[in-house]
Amino acid sequence: MDRVDCAYVINSCPKYYYLLVPHLILLKRYCPDMKWPIYIGTEEPEHKTIQICKSLGANIIPLSAEEESFWESRIATVSKLPNNIQYAFPVQEDFLLERHSPYYDEFKKIMDAMDSNPSILSARIMPCPGPKGAQTYMKGWAVLSNADDYLFTFQATLWRREVYCQYLEKIIDMTIKNNPYLVVGSAEWNKNAINVNLAENSGGCKIFREMFQNYIHIAWKRIGNYPNGVYNCPFPYRPTAVIKGELQDWAKEIFHREGLV
Repeated sequence: MDRVDCAYVINSCPKYYYLLVPHLILLKRYCPDMKWPIYIGTEEPEHKTIQICKSLGANIIPLSAEEESFWESRIATVSKLPNNIQYAFPVQEDFLLERHSPYYDEFKKIMDAMDSNPSILSARIMPCPGPKGAQTYMKGWAVLSNADDYLFTFQATLWRREVYCQYLEKIIDMTIKNNPYLVVGSAEWNKNAINVNLAENSGGCKIFREMFQNYIHIAWKRIGNYPNGVYNCPFPYRPTAVIKGELQDWAKEIFHREGLV
């Protein structure tokens, strides 16, 4: 995991800055071989917490007021990555890496596959939601198909950077078209992005199929249906540590267990 053409990308806002330092510490603790450059896109680059993140090795991408909204911030951050970055691995602040994985080598395998096959546009690392398709791409990985309820998800996924942006740009265009009363960038706009969540719902699936019908998206297959089965993957975090703005009890326990509070 020492390639320089892949970026580990976090978008954050002040409300969730308290998660950033624990996130980075856990990343270094449980995935020390990941040498990808880390980028944080945010609107308050001079904030004390963001400066601590810089001391932990993160690069900061400042976002303007027009780029702060949920979808816009993600597009802006990935678009502003250095030109040599081909792949982006966007994660959310509350994706707290909890343990070492015996599957870290899968990152190299899947990136080699994407290098050799330009038709592969993304690889979902988290098996929740896992792929329903029966077509195996290679050991451990299945091709997403029309049987899948989630073709795009904000769970940890390795993307060709331009494809990630193209899809979210299309989601913005369709949201504007379907909701002409919404003011882009307003509180209602952000509420729609999070609560209606066109990017991940059935409407988004239809858009995704139309955009990428001749391409391949793959996902890590779930090993075991038991609750902790989500950990049997190349990047073992439990989705998700924050629900409706509240840090979950199990995440608080991790903070205490790991000496992060």
